[in-house]
Amino acid sequence: MQGLPFTRTGRADGKGLQQNRRSTRLFYCLGWAFMLKGDQAKAIECLQSVIELDSGYVNAYNRLGDIHFSRAEYNQAIEQYRHAIRIAPDLTEAYRLLGRTYAETGAFGKAITAYQKAVTINPKDAETYCRIAELYARQKQPKREQSNYKRAAKLGHKEAQQWCTRHGVTY
Repeated sequence: MQGLPFTRTGRADGKGLQQNRRSTRLFYCLGWAFMLKGDQAKAIECLQSVIELDSGYVNAYNRLGDIHFSRAEYNQAIEQYRHAIRIAPDLTEAYRLLGRTYAETGAFGKAITAYQKAVTINPKDAETYCRIAELYARQKQPKREQSNYKRAAKLGHKEAQQWCTRHGVTY
């Protein structure tokens, strides 16, 4: 934390970090801002500071996973998402991100398992049903593909509804 590369914080007096050196929320927000700016090194430094201060800050692990994913460092991304899941086993975001990463590496079975856990937790997650359908399509399992697009369409997902219409599937 001592070598953080910034001095200004957005506070009018510029003392936010000096007064809140242990603020996990502040470091998380700075990490998010650096991510959006494209400065991954500073984002990682901030997010690691969050974890040093609070090892249970689950979103910091998800954002670190996102950075590793964007760098095609999939094993590191998977490690971060799994850590988030250990901390918060009912957080759908971590399962979705884990599923996305497994899908990117070609581990479709693991991806489907992660996505299915996400929809078990949140059965109204239409986007995840679409991701599952896409994976079943890639595995040439049309009945499972259709079933998941149909679920997503019933939940109002526009692309899934279009898919169902194109394929003559009522939802």
